[in-house]
Formats: sequence, C-alpha cells, structure tokens
Amino acid sequence: MLNTISYLANVGFYFTKQHRKGLKLLTFILLSLSFFAGECLSPAPTKFTITFNSNEGSAVASITVTSGNKATKPTDPTRANYVFVGWYKETELTTAFNFDTETITANITLYAKWAITYTVTFNSNEGSAVASITVTSGNKATKPTDPTRANYVFVGWYKDPELTTAFNFDTETITANITLYAKWAIAVTSIAFDKTTLSETYIGKKIQITATVSPANAANKYLTWTSSNETVASVTTDGLITTLAKGDATITATSKDGSKISTSVTVNVGPYFYIPDANFRNKLKGIAAANKTSWFSNIDDKENVLDITKANEFTGTLDVKSSDIANLSGIEYFTAITNLYCYSNQLTSLDVSKNAALTNLWCNSNLLKSLDVSNNVDLTILYCNGNQLKSLDVSNNVDLTTLWCFSNLLTSLDVSKNVRLKTLWCNENQLTSLDLRGMRSSSVSGLKITTGGAGTNNSGLTSIKIHKSVGIITSAVNTELKEVKKLATSVQIDVYDGEGTNASPYTHSICDYNPDTGDEATNPRACK
Repeated sequence: MLNTISYLANVGFYFTKQHRKGLKLLTFILLSLSFFAGECLSPAPTKFTITFNSNEGSAVASITVTSGNKATKPTDPTRANYVFVGWYKETELTTAFNFDTETITANITLYAKWAITYTVTFNSNEGSAVASITVTSGNKATKPTDPTRANYVFVGWYKDPELTTAFNFDTETITANITLYAKWAIAVTSIAFDKTTLSETYIGKKIQITATVSPANAANKYLTWTSSNETVASVTTDGLITTLAKGDATITATSKDGSKISTSVTVNVGPYFYIPDANFRNKLKGIAAANKTSWFSNIDDKENVLDITKANEFTGTLDVKSSDIANLSGIEYFTAITNLYCYSNQLTSLDVSKNAALTNLWCNSNLLKSLDVSNNVDLTILYCNGNQLKSLDVSNNVDLTTLWCFSNLLTSLDVSKNVRLKTLWCNENQLTSLDLRGMRSSSVSGLKITTGGAGTNNSGLTSIKIHKSVGIITSAVNTELKEVKKLATSVQIDVYDGEGTNASPYTHSICDYNPDTGDEATNPRACK
C-alpha cells in the first residue's frame, strides 16, 4: 500500500492544492486499511494438549492449554484398593508435576502415581461395633474411639484372637490387611465404705475407711482416694483420714480400672482437738479446774477432748513447767495467753506462731533444736537457754528487754534491732560474731558473753559490734568486754557512734575499742 503511494508521487503527477488535500485523505484511508488487514491476518496463538495416563485408574480427559499458561488440575482419578498420590512427568514416576507453578510450552503426558492401601478391621468381641478403616501402606493407623461393653472395661486392641500381643498405634505401620481384637476386663460396678457418716469429730483424729469393691472378681480393684478440702482432712492412698481443722471435707474413692465408679463420705470436724501428750492434757485439766472451769468434752470416741472455743477465751498465764511433757501440740489454740512457762520439760519442738499475744516465753531447759518467735512481736522476756539451738532470730522482737540464750549451740547472734534490750546472757555457746548495737541504753546491766560458763564459752569470737553509748558509759558492759578480750584473744571490738531507728544506720564513725584503756583513739585504726 505504501509502495502504491510512493509510485503515485514518483510518476510525475502534479496536483493542485485541492488535489493535495484529496491525496492526504486517500493516504490516511490506505494506511488504516493496511493496519486493519495486518491485525486480521496475524497467526492464531499456539495451544498444547495435556494427556493424562491414569495407570489403571479411572479415565481422565485430556485438556488443551494455551502456550505459556498454567493447566487446571483435574479431579483425581480413583482405583480400587489404592490411593492417588499425584501426577508425574515420566513413566518412572520420579518427578511430580506442579499445577500451581508450571506453565505449558508443549504437548505433555502426565502419569498417575498410586499407593496401595490396606484395611484395618476391628473385632470388638461382644463390644460396640467399630468401623473398619483404610490406611495407606507404610502409614500408621489412627486409633478409633474405644468400644464399650456392659460391666466390662476396655483393655486395648490385640493382634491375635488369643489376645496375647497388643497392637501399638503409636509405633506400628500397616503393611497388609489386618484384623484387631478387643480385649476386655471385668469392671468395678460398686464401691462400699464400712463407715457412711463421720459427723462432728475432732481435730487430730485418724479414721481408717475400709472400701469393699464389687464384683469380687473385678480385674482391677485399686482405688484413688481424694479429699475435697485438704486443709480440713487429708487421706492416704489406703483410705486413712487425718482431721486437720474445723470444717467439712468429702472423702472420695474412685476406681482405677476406667469404669469411673466412685463413692464418698463427708467428714464434719468440730472445734475440738485431742491433746496427744497425756502429761500436757492432765496439766491443762488441772489448770482449768483451778480456774473453776472445764476446757474438755467427750466427743466422738474420745474423752477429754479440748474445746477450742474455750481455749481461745483463756487469757493470762499458762504454766506447764516441769511436767515431763514431750509434745505441746494444742498450745496453738490458746491464742490469748500472754505468759507461757513450759521450761524443764522434754520438748524437741515448739510452735508458738499462733500465740501472738505472748509477752513472756520461758522455754528453757528442754531439747529444742529450733525456735521461731518471728510472730511474737510483743515479747519482752525470752528465756530459751539450756537447749540445742544453732540459730536464733529476734529481729522482729523489738520490745525485747531480757534475752537468755546461753547454753546452746549458737554460732552467731544479732541483737542490733533490739533497742530496748537491757539484759543479754549469751555465754556458753559457739559464737564467732556478736552484734550488740541494739543495746544502747545506759541502764544495760546484764551482759554475759564469756563469764559464768565453762568449756570453750565463745572463745572463738572474732567480731563484736557495740554502740558507743553502752560500751563507754556502762561499766557492766565494759567489764564483760575485758573478760572477752582475755578469753577470745583474736576478737575485734568495733564501736559504732550513730543514730537511727532500730539502732541503724551507723554512719557517723566506726572505731576500734580497747576496754582496758576505754579509749578508742589510741588504737591503730583511726575513727572512720
């Protein structure tokens, strides 16, 4: 077309102005026709065929795909006793075809890959029916829901009718058709207790519950015992109940065989406590009689059971000294007493954490290896000498004025918080450090560290800390420090000069102190 236009221009035709306008129009028309003809006559896009070889599976129709496009994955074929794995590019079935990413650029045949499947059949042996399942070769079978059978518990699935070899669903793979057989055991159908009511008993009682399991030939007669409130009553694995506090608790026994059979009994614990130590019990009866009252009742199967309500109401002094008492259990219910004299007994332990009103505690001359007075913040006098204590914490007892802790096994003692302390006897121990900074009153009159004892008597002391106001002003303290220096020759005595609540902090100065001269300034170490 363009050649035609060029020819017309070259043959020598001459046009007028009007003719030139017509020529332009003709040129435009011819160019448009040329473009249209080119578009209509361009070659059609290439299409390719995908053929599916289902390898003995159901037929899958071929599909046509435009070159460069992705193929739409057809519906999977089926084949009896096989599961379809996927479409592969070659007959050897080594390279899978990916319909999501691969484009078609030529005719192609895809080949179906199959995996054989096997059937797992379940024989429930008179139990509820369990449907068979199909599993791909080499895979694990999914364990079905356990079957049920009246008055039996399901034990598991076995490989043989004789039920000798269990099948393990977690580890075993399926490589052939298999039948599994249900194994059953005779179930527990009922549990009976020898006691059906346990009303208003006392704290500290032990109650043995005997459970009878039916039928007698049940395969697994073991029971699980539980308490609904273990602060009120605990129970052991063989049904022994121990009552611990006032309140109600339900004791339940449940079969372990899977039948979930259970039975229960409720324990009602009243405000009563049986004093286990006969000497303590008799001493309390005498004190009650002297006060023209009674603290004891006959409850359940016991006589002389302590009435906790009456014990709570008692105030004043409880004097049980020198009574050959080995166990002071029950003292915790005398919550309002202010004085407790329990010295010269056979006590190996003492719990006064509930006796918060105590101001005087005399527990000396026993066999105590530990003593916790952290809750007794109102204590002013503590006699705990003559025991086997290895440690003693009196940091909470800021009102303490007298502390006798001699004749123990203490290795350290800190009374830096005890700003009202006037008398301290800590001799006859194994002290290596002693912090006396709390003793700041000029009225301190009683201090025994090494005097008045025998044996080593704290001869291993290496450090004593004391406040200046006591070490210098009080002659009794200074005299004792001189005796310390004679016995514990390696001891370093530091004098602190400072003010603060509960004797701390001591920030003003720290000096060596020489009780022989009474002058810390002459010592080698300068005040800091």
